[in-house]
Amino acid sequence: MSLSGLRIGEAIALNAQDVDLKNQVIHINKTIFPASKEIGPPKTGSSIRDIHIQPELAKVCSEIFLYTKQEALFRGYRTELFLSNTRGDYISYLVYKDVLKKTSLEVLGFEVTPHMLRHTHASLLLAKGMSVDSISRRLGHEDSQITRQIYLHMTSELKRQEEEKIDSIRLII
Repeated sequence: MSLSGLRIGEAIALNAQDVDLKNQVIHINKTIFPASKEIGPPKTGSSIRDIHIQPELAKVCSEIFLYTKQEALFRGYRTELFLSNTRGDYISYLVYKDVLKKTSLEVLGFEVTPHMLRHTHASLLLAKGMSVDSISRRLGHEDSQITRQIYLHMTSELKRQEEEKIDSIRLII
C-alpha cells in the first residue's frame, strides 16, 4: 500500500486479474467493507481508477503472485484473489491491521496502520515533485482539496528544498 496508495479495502478486494503486470496497471473497481465483509463499489466514483505499477511495485506484485501460488499448491486450495488468507479467502481487515501493528512495533519500534502506508505514499509522491492533482487521482479522491487537507503534510525533505530555493533568491546585490 505504501507503493500504490491503495486503501486497505481496495487491496484486500483485488482479484489476480486486477493486477496486470504486462500492462503495468492495477485496476481498482471494488472494495471490501470490513464490518460486513461484503464486496462492493469503491468509496467514490473517482475511486474507480487504474494505478500505474512502477518497477518497485512490479517486483512486489510478482513476489505476491508467486507466494499465493505456492501457498495454494501447498495448502490445496484455488483462489482468484491477489491476496488471500491460508484458506484462499479474503484477508480479514482486523487481522491484517493487528499483524501490521504488531510487526511494525517489533521491527520499527512504533506501530504502523494501513492508513499510514497510504499517507506515506502520498507524502513520498509530493516529496518527489508530483502535483497534488496527480496524487489526488492516484489516491482516488474526488478533488485535490481532499488530498491537501488529509494527506499532504510537509515532509522534511520538501521543507528543506523550499528553504534552499528561498536562500537562493537575491534581491539586493
